This record gives sequence, structure tokens and C-alpha cells, in this order.
Amino acid sequence: MSRALSTRLVCALIIGLLHSGVAIAADSERPTEITIEDALHILQTESPRWAAERAQLGLTEADLIQAALLSNPSVNYNVLQLAKGANTGAATTHQLTVEQPVPLFGQRSARIQAARAAQASAKADLAARFAERARELHHAFVELLGAQEKQRLLADSLNDLQHAEAIVRGRAAAGDRSKYDVLRVSLEARALDSEWASADAQRLDAAGRIGEYLGRPGWQPRARGDLTPIDKSQTAQRLWEYARSEHPQVIATHKRIAQTQALIYQAKRERFPEVALQLGFMLTQAESSVSVFAGISTPLPLWNHQQGATARAHAAQTIATQERHAILSETESAIERTLAVSRGRHSAAARLAHEVFARLPELRSMAEESYRQGKSGVVDLLDAFRSLKDLRQQYVEGIVAAEHAEVDLLYAAGITGSGLH
Repeated sequence: MSRALSTRLVCALIIGLLHSGVAIAADSERPTEITIEDALHILQTESPRWAAERAQLGLTEADLIQAALLSNPSVNYNVLQLAKGANTGAATTHQLTVEQPVPLFGQRSARIQAARAAQASAKADLAARFAERARELHHAFVELLGAQEKQRLLADSLNDLQHAEAIVRGRAAAGDRSKYDVLRVSLEARALDSEWASADAQRLDAAGRIGEYLGRPGWQPRARGDLTPIDKSQTAQRLWEYARSEHPQVIATHKRIAQTQALIYQAKRERFPEVALQLGFMLTQAESSVSVFAGISTPLPLWNHQQGATARAHAAQTIATQERHAILSETESAIERTLAVSRGRHSAAARLAHEVFARLPELRSMAEESYRQGKSGVVDLLDAFRSLKDLRQQYVEGIVAAEHAEVDLLYAAGITGSGLH
């Protein structure tokens, strides 16, 4: 066994002990091991990127405040000064008028309703974006689980190699085999060391991406969880029924349709002009007098009936309706596809585990016994060792691929939690 590989395995053992319950006091806010539930919670509550996304809701809150405001009153002042001719009553006249527009036909309530609908739509869009972000995080978590499992199985392969190495060295010491056999086993250990380093690099990459998604630079957590198939009771019909009412994108399209309906109602209300109530005073000089007058002022809606705003709102409603149909159709298809892929891959991995793994100890024993009896050479022994190792790695890759398909299934159904297990 190479010294480098021994060092790596000792380090892995130490890390495993730490993860089994030994807390690191200097970094208590960054646990060394997390579940997917932990990761999703951190994403939602602590991620700087998600905080920036949530901050956009402040714009809709500002729009709601603006919609509830009344138009400002206006003040007009005029002075009339006699310039020439006979004074018929007053040489100087001062006129002061205060005018307040009043939405008498429900314009203000329509604006508030439209602003609230826009706010609800923005929140739904935010939830849909979170689901996509959570999906990326979940995929990285699965890759981390897979890399850790590869390293664990490589440690099992090392145990097999150590056992084979002991046999080879014993035969060489007895003079039955040459140093060539010992050298071949040593080279195989170095190859295994390289594979372990590759799996470790894959683990570091997945852990680093999790730290990136969560906004924690330099954090290299380990994943705690299982690579297991979904509950067999889950069916495409059951998942589709859930997605039709709970999928974040489906909900977002419903909110957008509601927003367009509010915009159509607002456009209809805005067709009526605001009536401005007037109150004024007129003061004259020379012949001193004070007059008070009141009145109303309103635009005449002869040409502009909010035709453009109404047409735009109807067009937006058509777009949102078509988008809902598209998302529903795509979601149903995605559920059927990802459910079939997930089950197929899990089934293949289960068959490999049941039909092949059960016989691996027997295969290893047969190869070692054949070498002891001189019926085979070191090449045959190492070929058997590689077959054992490759089958283990093939199983991990298959189960990781199945888990990726399951993650796609969960989010296709609108389930943005840890899973269906």
C-alpha cells in the first residue's frame, strides 16, 4: 500500500470521526455535515443571492403605497389689473382657487387591487425562482453524496487489495513468485490512490458548489443522507394532481392571470375621468368686496377611453393563459418522463446490487485461492480485483444517476423539499 494512500485514508478516518459527533468549537456556525433539509433552510434564510431576490419585493410594496395615494391638490392664483378705461367696479381683482381631483368612479380601489395582484404575482415568481435554485442545490448535494460513496467503496477496494498484497508477498517470500508480482500489486495501489484523489476532487467540487449556492465561501461540508429510491406508491397521476395545484410555476401563472384581470378592471375604471372639486375666493380693490365660488372641473373623455391600456391588459391575459397551458402540459410530460427514468435507473442499480454484489466475496475468494494454488498469475488476480472495484463504482454511478432523475422528478412535481421518501 502506498504511503500517500495510507495518509489519505487516515485523514478520511479522522474526518469520519469528526462527523460522527465531535463539534468544532471554532466554527460552530458552519457544521461539517448537513442534510438536504439543512441546505435548503440555509438557502432560504441566509443566502446573499436569495436575500437580493427577496429584496425585489420592496418594489411591489412601493407600488402598492403609490396606488393608494390621492392626487395632490392644485392652487391657482390670478390677478386682474385695470390698464385703461373707466373703472366699472374694481381696478384690481385677486382670484385664488384650490382644486382637488377626486376619483369618484372607483379608480383608486382599482389601482390598489392591481398593485396587490402585482405583488402576489411577484411573490409567486419569487417562489418559482427559489424552486429552480433549490433544484440546482439538490443536484450538487446528490453529487456530493455520490463522491463520498465512491470514496467509501474505494476504501473497501483497498481492503481487498491489501489482502491480495499479503498473499502475493507471502508467495514471493516463499520463493514461489517473483518480485514482479509484488511490483504489479504496488503499481495497482498507486492507481487506486489516483482514483481516490479523483473522487476526492469530485467531492471538493460538489461541496464547493454547495458553499457557493449558500453564499459561504471556503465551506466544504459533507453530505448526510441516503441514495435510495422513491416510495413505490408514488404514481404519475398522484404527482400530477399535486403539481396541478402546488407547482410553483403553475401557481405563478395563476397569479399572473389574476394580475391581468385586475389590470383589465383598472383600465375600465380609468376610462372615467377624475372630477376635480374647486373652491375659490375673489377679492376686489377700490370697490372692496370678497366673493366665494365653487365648481367642478373634469376632462371630456371624447378621444381617450384607455383603449391602449385595455388592449394591453387583454393581451397580457392571453399571454398568461397560454403560458399556463404550456406549463401544465410540460409539467405533466416531465413527471411521466422523470418518474420512468428514476424507476428504471433505481431498478437497474438494485439488480446490480442483488445479482452481482452478493457474489463479490465469492469471486474474490476464488481468485485468491486460484493464485495460491498456482493456477493463475498475478495478472488474473489483479483483473479480479479490478472487476470488483469497477462493479462497485458502476453501482455508485448508477444510483447517483437515478437520484439525479429523482431530483428532477421532485421539482417537476413541484415538491421543493427533500423528497418523497
